[in-house]
Amino acid sequence: QIVQGDEGGRLVVFTLLEAATEATSNSAARRVLVLGGIALGVVLGVLAMLSAQALLPRVSRGEDVRRLGVPVLGVVPLEPASRPASEVMGAAGATADAYERVAVGLDAARSRVGAPALAVLSLERGAGSTRVAANLGWALAAMGHQVGLIDADLRYPGLHWALRMENQDGLADGAEPRRVPGSPAGPLWATTAGRVRGNSLEVVNGRLPGALSRHEQAGAGVLVDAPALDESADAL
Repeated sequence: QIVQGDEGGRLVVFTLLEAATEATSNSAARRVLVLGGIALGVVLGVLAMLSAQALLPRVSRGEDVRRLGVPVLGVVPLEPASRPASEVMGAAGATADAYERVAVGLDAARSRVGAPALAVLSLERGAGSTRVAANLGWALAAMGHQVGLIDADLRYPGLHWALRMENQDGLADGAEPRRVPGSPAGPLWATTAGRVRGNSLEVVNGRLPGALSRHEQAGAGVLVDAPALDESADAL
């Protein structure tokens, strides 16, 4: 201890706790170890995810679905979401031909089982079920059938976009079906999602039976664009 007095009679005490030493590289080494551990954990996590995906069965082609024992009506190309049904089905090409083949098979299957309404849905959002419903409805109408389309995906409505219609006075409003602009002579009718007020599941349960009845009374076969299974209880 070093004791020093000042003119005011006060004492100032300095205590040397430990002799000074030169800095070592231990802290830097610890930082390297921590960062290395984080990087290794990230790499192992990515490898585990890729390994799990590699082990899962992939379903990306019609043959993959057939191996699961599920009937396949046809395989259609995935079109960009920006193309409306009138443009896709109005142009001669592989996509329109594929939908026409599916429509023929679907019409035959529907006649056998006597189903007035069919749901078009996917496992996850963005897989293209709305485009399939719109294009398939257009193909059936072009065959001379009267077809009704209903957008029951109230959380993520998209049928109005695929048909180039306004999303107003639709399913959520209990509105009457509207003729799709420029549709074939079938004709093609649609009930868009409309303006949702409150819980979408309650709206679907309350409004969908009436919408189905209105289309069926008009003699139309109905395709329902349903919500994706992985995101909404509405699909159930």
